[in-house]
Amino acid sequence: MPVSSFKFVSPGVFINEIDNSFIPQQADAIGPVVIGRATRGLAMQPIKVQSYSEFVEMFGDTVPGNAGGDVYRDGNFQSPMYGTYAAKAFLNANVAPLTYVRLLGQQTTAGDTAGGDAAAGWKTTNIDLTNGATAGGAYGLFIANSSSNGEYTGSNPFQLAAVIYVQSGSVQLSGTLAGPSPETVKASSAIVEADPANEFKIVINGATNGEKVFSVSFVDTDTNYIRNVLNTNPQLASTAGDFYPTTSYQDYWLGETFEQEILDLNLGSSGTPVAAVAGLVSGSSNYGPANMKGVASQEAIAGWFIGQDTGDAINYDPAAAQKLFRLIGRGHGEWLHKNCKISIANIRPSTTTTSPYGTFSVLIRDINDTDANPVILERFDNCNLNPSSPNYVAKLIGDVEHRWDSSTLSLKKYGDYPNNSKYVRIEMDETIDSAGGDALLPFGYYGPPRFKNVVELEASGSDSELDDRFVKLGTGLPGYTDTSGLSLTLSSSWGIAATASFSFPEVRLRTNGTANGIADQTKAYFGISNYRNSTTSTSPAEGISDTHRLLYSELGTTAGVPSDTTVSAASAIEGYSYIFTMDNISGSSPYTYSSGSRTAGTSYTAVNGYQTLLNNRIDKFTAPFWGGFDGFDILKPDPLYNGAMSTSATEDNNYVYHKI
Repeated sequence: MPVSSFKFVSPGVFINEIDNSFIPQQADAIGPVVIGRATRGLAMQPIKVQSYSEFVEMFGDTVPGNAGGDVYRDGNFQSPMYGTYAAKAFLNANVAPLTYVRLLGQQTTAGDTAGGDAAAGWKTTNIDLTNGATAGGAYGLFIANSSSNGEYTGSNPFQLAAVIYVQSGSVQLSGTLAGPSPETVKASSAIVEADPANEFKIVINGATNGEKVFSVSFVDTDTNYIRNVLNTNPQLASTAGDFYPTTSYQDYWLGETFEQEILDLNLGSSGTPVAAVAGLVSGSSNYGPANMKGVASQEAIAGWFIGQDTGDAINYDPAAAQKLFRLIGRGHGEWLHKNCKISIANIRPSTTTTSPYGTFSVLIRDINDTDANPVILERFDNCNLNPSSPNYVAKLIGDVEHRWDSSTLSLKKYGDYPNNSKYVRIEMDETIDSAGGDALLPFGYYGPPRFKNVVELEASGSDSELDDRFVKLGTGLPGYTDTSGLSLTLSSSWGIAATASFSFPEVRLRTNGTANGIADQTKAYFGISNYRNSTTSTSPAEGISDTHRLLYSELGTTAGVPSDTTVSAASAIEGYSYIFTMDNISGSSPYTYSSGSRTAGTSYTAVNGYQTLLNNRIDKFTAPFWGGFDGFDILKPDPLYNGAMSTSATEDNNYVYHKI
């Protein structure tokens, strides 16, 4: 009330107005800090959560433990995640917010990088495949269609269908050799026919369990499908009696299986399927899928997105295309590549003479959705490559990275633009970030790294043919009789060996705009296709995420993100598996994708230009996330466990610190 409204009734008495309309802001409630595991969410950084519903959205619900299922593929839900219960109890009281720190497996300067219990990651007890029946390590189960009547003559390449990890022991196939005479064998490095039911007998020779024989199918709808029959819980292969009853112990577990590759082979459609077992290790270095020790958690990424070709089509080289940006997980580890994929959509060239910059959308989608019914988890629309624009893609998504500085014991922040995505941060190419992309638009992407294939391995080949590849054949593997050590047995009695090729999986690309029930081609996303087949299926295949796992410890980096240098330097990696570009889309009835068509002058953009393709609304494609790694020891049921891991107390304490 103003002073002028008062009457002064006595001389010398004054009334001063005190303005209480601006009350000083009180400090925010702090609440507790809870540190622990969660099913998903940003890791290794403090995240403030206001309510339990917000907590569930970010980190998932409580985990009571004692869950069954496919542990290797779906994650460790065998033990309770106590941190989630603490968060729920406090947040449901509505007293104050809570700060949650989700932990993944980490290394510090004091970490045991030699492979002991304190080190992040995991490995099988033995990884040397040259020690016969007590070897241990990762064994690849490769399949192919026979050439005719069960006999294999080398015309069909072997595809990796499954990886079996053995603590101490080996893997063999039992059955009839796929050679010119019906010989029965039990061996590795031998080509064996399927039985009349198109099933194979897998023999696990374990140091503890002895010999176990399993009849398995590679058809995922069968009762005896391999993931239904073999053990998929790595924790059952931990030290017998430590975490589970001794009677539950298993010498092995089934790791990755590649359902889409298996379905694409149409097993049984052209004769009897055949299979062979080979060790998965790079030469004599013992690097491979079975040795992931010393690798801290690593972020999944979507490889570099590239611009369209603006030069002469005949000189086009996708590897020389301008890189624009890539997307990197913000702390999700394996969860991101297991559950998400990335789409670029609504690509539009500039429609004005005042600016060369076009626009596009970035969509984060559920990995198991379909193009007909996309499930969009997050989207950023009207993005561009103009650093001066408020819609610059880096500004819309954000590029802030948090890193722990072990010297100052502080969490440091790097980047220019705050993160607006819950899932990813962006890394811009330096040229684009400094000068802009001009008329460039996202038009393709780099696929994930791929193991080197073995092409037409001859029986007379030298050891050097396999030194830098993840294929170990012959000498040292049980049941093998040929001393050359490099070939696949077709006949044990006269030592004949097959000329064979070995291929490693990659997710199929969409090649037809009307495939998989897409009547309207403008709804088709080119790039990776997660359907069960390339033509008629409208359902997603299982196992897509297995193809994009981190399978090689040398791809792990101290910064937690693979670089181009890392990929090219890994001896068993042949670089990036492919480079997809919409410049290789041809035709229109239907639109089709064919690698190399722009260079041949037959692609749509080579004939009509990229603007016309985009104006026809063929303007979207999908890329995978790949390479995430949680850094936990998957052989331990509960990373909080601090029991007698080793004789070293230091290792025990580090184990808890690094790997909660």
